[in-house]
Amino acid sequence: MSKLGRTQIVFLLSPLALMVLLLITAWILAPILDVWVWVPLCIVYWTTMGLISFLGMRKDGIRKMLEPSKRGLLWPMVAVLIPLVLLPLQFLPNLRLLSPVWILLLTIIVALINPWFEEIYWRGLLLEMSANKPAWIGILYSSVLFSSGHLILGIKSIACRYPGLYISLFLLGVIWCVIYKKTNSLRWPLFSHFLIDIFTLSVPVFLNLYIPPGMK
Repeated sequence: MSKLGRTQIVFLLSPLALMVLLLITAWILAPILDVWVWVPLCIVYWTTMGLISFLGMRKDGIRKMLEPSKRGLLWPMVAVLIPLVLLPLQFLPNLRLLSPVWILLLTIIVALINPWFEEIYWRGLLLEMSANKPAWIGILYSSVLFSSGHLILGIKSIACRYPGLYISLFLLGVIWCVIYKKTNSLRWPLFSHFLIDIFTLSVPVFLNLYIPPGMK
């Protein structure tokens, strides 16, 4: 088993620096902005992941990750079917929460932006940097940290205190890692992630407009 180089180690440890930066941002701004602290947290989150990903992969590496899948229909079907499960469970019963136009617009904006930064960083960069280790190690490492980071992003969200959320995020991280590994493309994880961000009502969750049953 080959050793990790110094550059790989730096990038693999970058999630820890990212979380420290998010914690500092939350500590400073949460008392002032309350539930709206998710906005600067997301800006810091996306900007930092984008910078690290660009430094680690460069433009050509990122472009390669986004090439079309050449591995059949099975994994693209999995990528689409998983978010669809949420339609009757969470999205449709709470569709009224998107009725204010500004909530709907914010939800769409987050869903259009967030998957690009998260997939390129958590699935693309981290899996590439751990490519000379067994695949399961990189998948577990990426998925654990991916789910943990959302605890900080949702620091003022009641729904984000639900332990089941982090189990779901971990499992999604594993599935998206596997899809990326199987298809050699981030296109289907990106599309799946977009649907998840819409169907989980991400902005209503951050603003405590959606609170899971039993947590009210």
